[in-house]
Amino acid sequence: MDDGKHQYNIDEVQNINCDYLELIKNKSDRTISQKEVDEIVMGLSIDIGNGKLYWLKARELLIDKFDEIEGIKLWNKYSRIFEKNFKEYIQNKAEDYKLKGRNLTTFFIWGDSEVGKTWLAKCMCLLLSDRIHMVPASGKNKTFDIAGLYDGEKASLWNEVSGLELSNKEFLDRFDPKTYSPSNSRGKDKHCLSDYFFLTSTDALETVVNNLMPNEQIEEFEIKRIKRHEINRRLPIEIKCINLGYKQTEFVIRLYDPKNRDRFTLGSVICKNIESENQMKKAAKEILTILGILEKED
Repeated sequence: MDDGKHQYNIDEVQNINCDYLELIKNKSDRTISQKEVDEIVMGLSIDIGNGKLYWLKARELLIDKFDEIEGIKLWNKYSRIFEKNFKEYIQNKAEDYKLKGRNLTTFFIWGDSEVGKTWLAKCMCLLLSDRIHMVPASGKNKTFDIAGLYDGEKASLWNEVSGLELSNKEFLDRFDPKTYSPSNSRGKDKHCLSDYFFLTSTDALETVVNNLMPNEQIEEFEIKRIKRHEINRRLPIEIKCINLGYKQTEFVIRLYDPKNRDRFTLGSVICKNIESENQMKKAAKEILTILGILEKED
């Protein structure tokens, strides 16, 4: 029983589809068999190994199944097993991507400050995933590591991108929409297996593309065109944020056409109050629906 909660006498309670005695019974008084523990731990391990459950969430599930004291005891005993199951899941998924390819969708969201770029990206991430991989910003005397904090998330968010953080070859390798290879993370390879990657910037897309071009001078027009195409193909979805005044922003959705090597406008969404969580969630959902990533509701 929770401390401070009044416990009614049995004769004061009418039972409807439940057993009051069982409800008020202290879980810690119940004998937990090793067989029951083994079955629950095995079920959690299978779900983690199949990618259905994030390993850290097993802690709250154990507490919910038993009680806080017993649940934490079991977590302390089996957490390393759960972590090992999760690492094996990541490794197996990476090997699968290496052999069969991947399907990475990258969004480039840009505009002036205070137009809702980051919040829009977060709302879109949370419509596609229950967790977000946040890429740390680059800085002076700081080694930029795109995969350093990755922990199996389906959606990644990288703010304040300039195009100078990665070399041309690194960018092409990391953001190839079909081919996968691990990232070099602080001297060792690490997997970054996001299906969706959101980049935000105050710089225009054209500026970032220019910054991502190879450092060496390229004189031939056609070679330049090919190099720009390689970059643009990895940034297929552009969302331009236009300030309409007093908390209103228009999000213009543009797609890259690899055949014509040009961008076209697919549509736009207006958020009447970028400080409203509900309004921003609504705008994010509408954008993903226009793109065909989310199904349109009837």
